[in-house]
Amino acid sequence: MDDIIALNITALTHLTYAAAPAFVARGAGTIINITSVVGISPETLNGVYGASKAYVIALSHSLQHELADGHPHPGRAAGRDRDRALG
Repeated sequence: MDDIIALNITALTHLTYAAAPAFVARGAGTIINITSVVGISPETLNGVYGASKAYVIALSHSLQHELADGHPHPGRAAGRDRDRALG
């Protein structure tokens, strides 16, 4: 459980906020966060993972508002086929 939180929440947040200022200074950049359908449709016995992915979705939406108007555009890739980017 602690590993899931450390990777999907703590590391993601630190890396995102480390990269965002450089993107803002440049006036360009894209942040892509990997999420899962479990973040919006929980599964049995997968609560911590699903909650951590719900956090990724919420953070991405918040960043879209915080960094709007020509600043970095956070996106997220979801699903089992993580090659598909959703914006």
